[in-house]
Amino acid sequence: MKKRPFLVLFTLLSAVFGAAAQSAAVIYLRNPSFEEKDFSHPKAPEIAQSWLDCGDKNYMPPVIQPGKFGIVAPPSDGDSYISMVIRADGTHGALSQALAQPLALGTTYLWFADVCTSNTMTSPTRLSQGRSVSFDAPAKFYVWGGNTACEKAELLDSTDWVKNTNWKRHTFTLTPRKNSYQYLRIEICTAVNGQPTANGNVLVDNTTPLFPLTASPTDSLLTADFLKKWFNPRLLSEPWKGGPVAGSLHLADGLTFAKNDKSIKSSGTASLEALVKKLNKFSHLKVEIGAHTAANVDNATEVSAHRAQLVANWLIEKGIEPQRITHKGYGKTMLFLYDETARGEEARNLVVVRVE
Repeated sequence: MKKRPFLVLFTLLSAVFGAAAQSAAVIYLRNPSFEEKDFSHPKAPEIAQSWLDCGDKNYMPPVIQPGKFGIVAPPSDGDSYISMVIRADGTHGALSQALAQPLALGTTYLWFADVCTSNTMTSPTRLSQGRSVSFDAPAKFYVWGGNTACEKAELLDSTDWVKNTNWKRHTFTLTPRKNSYQYLRIEICTAVNGQPTANGNVLVDNTTPLFPLTASPTDSLLTADFLKKWFNPRLLSEPWKGGPVAGSLHLADGLTFAKNDKSIKSSGTASLEALVKKLNKFSHLKVEIGAHTAANVDNATEVSAHRAQLVANWLIEKGIEPQRITHKGYGKTMLFLYDETARGEEARNLVVVRVE
């Protein structure tokens, strides 16, 4: 089953908050979106600043992209991202970073990253005797904890085979069970104890801090500014730079409903019109319409479910196939994930579109 990052987040946060667990701090990575280059690196000016190269020292480290080795995908965030490779000779790319504070033993952290692969990457290899070959084999992305640079003391989480060529938001659940760890290591390969049999690549961008699930509801994890920066969806009316990202959230800005929720107000459909254009452009996409309400009513879930149905019906009337749309009412349960600075009617009737 596909992981749904924000549903996973909500479920885990709810469980931990209900248990009133001990507080823990958020761990911020340096250069989490691979925007800088370290021109002092002895081998090549390609490796991202604040990240240590943990790959085979006879090979080039992970490379800042796009534009090299045939990789042309636009970033999902900022101006650049990292490419990591596996090689048929058994070597593979890896990076690590010293953390501002250790991953605590027994504490569960959530970490998010945009991950995909390129089907256009080519490069010479030693086995190919200098001839350019394709790096199109699927690989897996691994996250390790350690207490020295590049150490692989404990595997904390991994993806399945990365085959998607469009960015996909992935949720990593990291729980150190053997020790606390001062270093985070990321790498790709075909299996933890296996050797790759072909050349492949994984692209990584837009990683987040490591969010502990032992924060209390009054901790900084739940302040409006914090959530606005890390968890708020983008506006649906904004263009999708680099194309749609599976698992991403988009707020239907400006959307309001008529009295008694009989219909959607025509003055607030600009964001839905933008969604129709995007769904027509990307005909493979499916979306979930999620409605949220802060209305002081006992049947908030039913109210929001009805609004989600209205939006789904509106899209179908505009020619979007019904099988591409699901809808759900969340009531008040997930409003804390969204921007508390929203005002007026729109703040009480949030509709969030999630790309499947």
